[in-house]
Amino acid sequence: MFDDDDIKGSVMRWLMPKLPGILDAIGRETVADIKARLSTPCPAYHGEGKHSPPGQEPYMESGALVHGMKYQVEMSDTPSVAIISTRTWEGDNPNVPFFLEYGTKRMAPRPYMRPARNRGEDRVPRMIRQGLGG
Repeated sequence: MFDDDDIKGSVMRWLMPKLPGILDAIGRETVADIKARLSTPCPAYHGEGKHSPPGQEPYMESGALVHGMKYQVEMSDTPSVAIISTRTWEGDNPNVPFFLEYGTKRMAPRPYMRPARNRGEDRVPRMIRQGLGG
């Protein structure tokens, strides 16, 4: 007779080799989605940049945010994750991604990471099924 530990061990031995590929696909597709949404050029407004409307993804002004998007897969016993992060180019204020995401006293938020996470709620189960061969 099998006990819960036997079943859990069998499932984990079957799942673990598939997990890095699944997490890699999730990270790659999520970053591509974010980059596409951050690639809307900033319209010219009397010679200066015009900011995106509050609550929408920021317009691309310098391209630093788009070029700073990355992901990495971290495998461990538990949990294994795909980490999506952004940074700015060297010399840019490293707090800009945070300010855009959450706003400041003088600027309304222009989130781009949290909406991507929300869109991922539909994408991730599909990608897991594909990665598991289903």
